[in-house]
Amino acid sequence: FLTTQLTNGGHDTGMTLGFRTGRLGNDMYYGKPGGGPGFRSNVRIYPHRRIAVAWMANESGASENEMNSISDLVDRHWCVPVETRLNR
Repeated sequence: FLTTQLTNGGHDTGMTLGFRTGRLGNDMYYGKPGGGPGFRSNVRIYPHRRIAVAWMANESGASENEMNSISDLVDRHWCVPVETRLNR
């Protein structure tokens, strides 16, 4: 379920059977952007931090890249050291 899948040539796809894998700074996460008519959502699980962040919006025009950019902005609150956040 959380093991990354390989291509026939043995290359890592960056996806599991249910979640994509990614990084925010030094933190690896499993993520699942999605949505349907009238809404968009994203969930990320940061196993080493033992947290998950999820959000949903009443909007259907955002692309997956835009959704991930929003998640990056929100998730930095928990994934960046406190002293770094205070000095911004």
